[in-house]
This record gives sequence, C-alpha cells and structure tokens, in this order.
Amino acid sequence: MIKSAVVAAGFLLAGTLASASAQDDSCALAGNGVCNEAPYGDPPVCPMLTDTSDCRSDQIANGSGEWPLNPSDLIGRSPEWLRLARNEIFARHGRSFSSSDLEQLFRARDWYQPADGEIALSDVERANVALLARFEETPDMPLTSAGWPRATGSWSGVLEVEGQPPRQALGYGTAVRLEPAGKGDATVLLRPDHDLAYSWMSDLEDGSAHVLGGLLDVPLTVRTLAAYGVEPERIGAETINGEPVARFELTETDEVGAPVFEGYALVTPDGIILEADYGYLALGCCGEEPDWRHARYRLTDFARGAQDPAAFEPPVIDYVMAG
Repeated sequence: MIKSAVVAAGFLLAGTLASASAQDDSCALAGNGVCNEAPYGDPPVCPMLTDTSDCRSDQIANGSGEWPLNPSDLIGRSPEWLRLARNEIFARHGRSFSSSDLEQLFRARDWYQPADGEIALSDVERANVALLARFEETPDMPLTSAGWPRATGSWSGVLEVEGQPPRQALGYGTAVRLEPAGKGDATVLLRPDHDLAYSWMSDLEDGSAHVLGGLLDVPLTVRTLAAYGVEPERIGAETINGEPVARFELTETDEVGAPVFEGYALVTPDGIILEADYGYLALGCCGEEPDWRHARYRLTDFARGAQDPAAFEPPVIDYVMAG
C-alpha cells in the first residue's frame, strides 16, 4: 500500500566523477546557484569538482543518516550513485578514504570534517549502508526478486504508443532509444539504469543538440513501477510472434484501497517489454486535482540483434531547459 503517487515531468541531468586534481569553478554553468555536478552518471553537465562554489553543501542521499531509505527509491539508481551514497554515510562522520575520487569529492563539501579514529554508525545508518551495498550488487533487486527479468537484450522494432505516431525504437540492455516520428520531432533516450531520460533536437548546424524538458509519455520502466510501489505479480506465460513472454499483473492501491496503478505487461525472459497496458493516478501540480491516465504500447516488427552502444549515449549538450 502507498499513500501517494508521484509522476515526474521532465528529466534529470547529471555529471560524472572526474579525476580532477583541483577544486574550481571552471564549468560553464558554475555560479548559477545550482549544483550541476550531481554524481549520478552520464552525461557530464559539469565534471566533478568544477562547480565547487555551487556544490559546497550538496549531498547525494539527503537524510540517509536520519531515517531508513526506501528500497523502491533505489530502483534504477546506478552502481556509481549507490557507491557514493553508501560512502557518504561514513563521510558525515569524518571518515577518510583511500579511494582518491571519494576523498576529493567529500573534501569539496563544507559539511565534511575529517576525524581520526573509529567512527560509530547508528542502527539506521548501518541498515542503510547494508541496503545500498545490496543494491550495488543488484540495482533492480526488488523487481528481479519478484520474477521481473533483468533487461539484457539488444533489439530493434517499432514502438506503437496509443495516441502517438509510431517510432523506430532500439534497445540495448536497460536503455531505449526512440527516433523522431517526423520532421521537427525529438529523439528520446531512456536510461533507467542511470535514472535519466533525455529528449533532444539534433538538427543544429554545428551538430550539437538542444536538450528539451517535458518528455512525451514513455514506455514502462522500473522507475515507473518504483514510484508507485508496484510489485509485479507473474500470472502466466504465453507467446507473441514466436517470442515467449511472461504476463505480469501490475497493481497498487492507496491506504483506502483505491487503485493508483493497474494494468499488465508482457515481458521476454531477457527483460524486453513487448506490450503493456496500464492506468495510473497522476497527481496534479500546484493544487490541481489528480486525474486517472491511461497508457498502452507495444513493439511491432521486433527483431533481435546487436546494437551500437554509442547510439545510447547522450549528445553534446548545447543548452539545458528545465522540464
């Protein structure tokens, strides 16, 4: 049971850890009052330690020293993010680190006070360290333990989303790339393994890309399920165009038993969702009433085959517009 459901509009851009030896403000975005070097994965908006003045008070997992982390909030987090969040708990107590990237990162934070000797963690902190360590080994642990297959396949196909023109789609593990449906349309890249989603126009003369906020409705991801607290239930097996699939029921209710998410998904043994049909309660912004939304999509012309990993990397960023 969950008490609320949140649908995120837009996207999160984040930076990577760099081997910078100095702390500076050399990033073009430095000085705007927002930390642009959040260590969540690709692409680097600001390489680590190049937006120091804006990031002095930044924390990776706020509150992880005071209250238990929710496992559903960790689904889709990259191993890099999980490692930093785990070590941040020790850094708050002043621990020194033998890994140079960790030492540089935490010494750039104004809350870090190096201390000698052993440190003592609270029961909450020890539990959070153990949980983060388990997710480092298996980032999508709650879903895979429920029987939801880990996404490992590479494929191509046509994504047919209800109410939208068909799009050519490519898949590579947990990443999905949707090509523009027509002139003036945007390319969409989903990177749920890094908690990222991008939408960009790539028709600029210099070959760079405008990064756009406010994504179209996108295929079901583990982040969608995690946001609603859905625990997939495997209820059967069938075949679609020669592909064996498992049918998962996707259901969650609020504290009074009213549905906040319900539907199904057909998933191959290597984690490719060939069809999904689901409804969800979307909370309104700024005092608006929540409304029930529906999404249906399927992959047609599906074919397995190797994909170029470069096609799933974000483009050179020309500018960022908040979603």
